[in-house]
Amino acid sequence: MTQNYHEVLGVSPSATEEEIKKAYRKLARKYHPDISKEHDAEENFILATEAYEALLEGPEQEVNEWTEAFRQATTTVNPEEARRQRAREYAHMRYENFVKRNQAFKSRWYYKPAKYFIYALVWVSYLLALLLFLAPLLAYLLSDAPAGPFFMIVGTLMSPHVYTYAKAIRREAEPYFREYK
Repeated sequence: MTQNYHEVLGVSPSATEEEIKKAYRKLARKYHPDISKEHDAEENFILATEAYEALLEGPEQEVNEWTEAFRQATTTVNPEEARRQRAREYAHMRYENFVKRNQAFKSRWYYKPAKYFIYALVWVSYLLALLLFLAPLLAYLLSDAPAGPFFMIVGTLMSPHVYTYAKAIRREAEPYFREYK
């Protein structure tokens, strides 16, 4: 097959492994026959899978038990035909099974701890912004002496900044964590 695999995935020839995986995940979600309603979804999915495997193939390619068993069962010697056959097998799997078995959808060990840390930081920041905003009122209600003007001004003025900071962290982190869903 003389197709340009970089064009199929929509990546540059100098794309990194992560960029290739990201492009493949996007196309796999779009074209997997189990979830796509497009008439040429299966063929597009097979092309994307074939391109992904061709671009990442090499001596350092990680081989799992399923891939090794498939390679041993494949009677053809032509690597392009073997990739196309694996892509057809992926196309006929349920989408959930495909995602579980495909290396492009596997997240790193630190994915969940990082996700929980970032979202905890965001929600703590939201809470801090709310407390800063309500601090002058709480100080007035909870103490006999009125809150000092400096405390009231700082609390009220810092609240929107902390809220904006938390919102920016969340906006920047969400696309990364959505990648593996």
